Amino acid sequence: MISRFCEIITENFHDIANGVFSKNSSSSDEQLNIKMMSIATNWMCNLRCEICDIWKKKDKTILSPSLLRASLQSPFFDNVECVGFFGGETTLHPALPELMQVIKDRFGINAAIVTNGYGKHIPDIFNNLKDFNPLICVSIDGQKNVHDIRRGKKGSYEDALRTLARANDLFSQKPRISFTVLPDTVNELSHILELAKKFNTDISMRAGVSGSYFGGKSNEKWSEHDIKQLEDQLSNIPDSFLTNPFFVRDIPEFLRSGKVKIQCKAAYNILVVDPDMNTRICHSLEPICKLADVPKNWGKHPEWKAAKNGRCFKRECFIDGPYSTSWF
Repeated sequence: MISRFCEIITENFHDIANGVFSKNSSSSDEQLNIKMMSIATNWMCNLRCEICDIWKKKDKTILSPSLLRASLQSPFFDNVECVGFFGGETTLHPALPELMQVIKDRFGINAAIVTNGYGKHIPDIFNNLKDFNPLICVSIDGQKNVHDIRRGKKGSYEDALRTLARANDLFSQKPRISFTVLPDTVNELSHILELAKKFNTDISMRAGVSGSYFGGKSNEKWSEHDIKQLEDQLSNIPDSFLTNPFFVRDIPEFLRSGKVKIQCKAAYNILVVDPDMNTRICHSLEPICKLADVPKNWGKHPEWKAAKNGRCFKRECFIDGPYSTSWF
């Protein structure tokens, strides 16, 4: 799944370079083809992260395995090649193996899992996922003191490292470090690279900017000094350690100008699903319809049309990258 995901990214970048998917493309050129899905298992969380307000929602809604299975029956979804579960905290879902089984049965793939890696329940959860060999993406914010402050609980850093180690031991797919760089955590990149080398993993990276994220508000102000520091830090990280080097190398210029060289493909290839089955084009837009109703609504809603024409881009889009599933 990982290698094919990288191929999808590369193909889309080649298309952009060759003028495909441009704003002037005719409708016949539009490739409306769902390839990736980012699915929220719940809105529960066991940490108190500064950049996210999901934990304040106290929403107990959880994703139903049976409803997910029923909602994906349409041939419309046949070309899905990459699925990732997130939250809230993904591992708090009481039936995570059942959700993994739904994806394996429907698409013949093993879904990825985003986790903060925190909690005594993690070992048992991972033991129950052995048959699925998932890609485990562990969110880390930097060194121990930085991570624990950002995550709102002492011990969260040690748990995250233990989770990386367990993923390495149990699954043949190497785990991944998910890092959201902020103006005051730029210098943590060197530590993140050290961890990637130590745990034989790669790095999924985004930039924290001012905006809204599932109801949470962030107010990150990037100075030219911060951006220059980021460029210097990135120059020390080989592309081989980055899951999406095209995107990451473009972050400094985006922070300066608010513009990106790449075109978002969420309107063409991505779906983001909430625990109640409400479905979005991407993380930064409001839900449009239930997942089961996507086939009859696809491309018709005004938000889809705006996204296809490149009119919906916001600064907070860069929290999750040009494909809105940059974790995976």
